Amino acid sequence: MDEIKMQLTLVTTDFRKLMVEKIKTFKHPEFINFPSGSCFASSVLLNHFLINKGYLGFNIVFANLNNKSHSWVQNDQFIIDVTANQFDEIQEEVLVVRKGMDFWHRNFSVKSIRKTDYRDLVDLNLIPLGRSMGLLF
Repeated sequence: MDEIKMQLTLVTTDFRKLMVEKIKTFKHPEFINFPSGSCFASSVLLNHFLINKGYLGFNIVFANLNNKSHSWVQNDQFIIDVTANQFDEIQEEVLVVRKGMDFWHRNFSVKSIRKTDYRDLVDLNLIPLGRSMGLLF
């Protein structure tokens, strides 16, 4: 495993553990059936977590597969997904894969890719959860 991928995997694993711990306390409606139905909110939080750790340039991807929607973050080199295990064929809690080497996400029909910002946190009412995770000051 190359060094950047290994670092991203460690950071993303830390993020998921922290998020799972915090959503137990906050009982946020986006996370009631985590990881199912939590991909957009999780991706918004993950993107802010990555920025705080110095990993810039990630965007949120919105996609569909077999009438199911899904979201993850990606940049020009990596796809990172912390909710892929809501799908039966994925057991890993954290997926960090090089773009072009991913054989699962490429099955999705991408609907849009965009940056995330503070408005997403506000729109999803994620400010208290984000603060508890140290993402917001």
